Amino acid sequence: MRDPVLASLLRINRRRMVALRRVLTPHGYVGFMHLILIYTARRPGASQEEICTFYALDKASTARDARRLEDAGHIRRQTNPENRRQYQLFLTPQGEEMVKIINQTHEEFQQRLEKGDFQMAITGLASENGTPMGALSVFAGGSSRNLAGYNNGEFDFLLAQSQTAPDTQAAAELCAQCEEMLLSQGVAVPLFTQQGYYAVAAGVSGLRWQGDRILFSGVSRIL
Repeated sequence: MRDPVLASLLRINRRRMVALRRVLTPHGYVGFMHLILIYTARRPGASQEEICTFYALDKASTARDARRLEDAGHIRRQTNPENRRQYQLFLTPQGEEMVKIINQTHEEFQQRLEKGDFQMAITGLASENGTPMGALSVFAGGSSRNLAGYNNGEFDFLLAQSQTAPDTQAAAELCAQCEEMLLSQGVAVPLFTQQGYYAVAAGVSGLRWQGDRILFSGVSRIL
């Protein structure tokens, strides 16, 4: 492969998956079983179709691995009362224990990142407050989330200006300069973004956003 950065990223991901498989194999996990389990833990009652769409999996593989999880006693499937052709998935106590094992593997990986025990690593980047400044603040000098150990006074200055900019356009331009610095200096390489879509019924009010999550406290609906 000619691109050394891409080659390194693929190698990192392969090693991470090997480490995860080493944990999963003794429990009989194959294919996409761990993805189905994690998604069900995050969204109890999710349908197999929903999981297929989220991970871009084919229906046959998802159904087969969901059956394996059910046979292992890690999930239970029940018919959706609103659509009897559809199964809803829920974790069992054994499944909840397996989620802890998987999460521990990810936590160990995160601990290595926090110690700086790497030359290049793949990790997620999220904004704590749902703004570009919140995402860029990860690379600010002195930030506890600055896993790259990046320290650039000019970057910190531009980021501080963006947080007190007089309007959205000015803030966006300053954030663009910060982003360009990270890219040009090879501090971070964006691989993909993830989006979520929500539908809200007429008359619903009081929904609040926190980062990429919806807060339902204080929600009301006029019938």
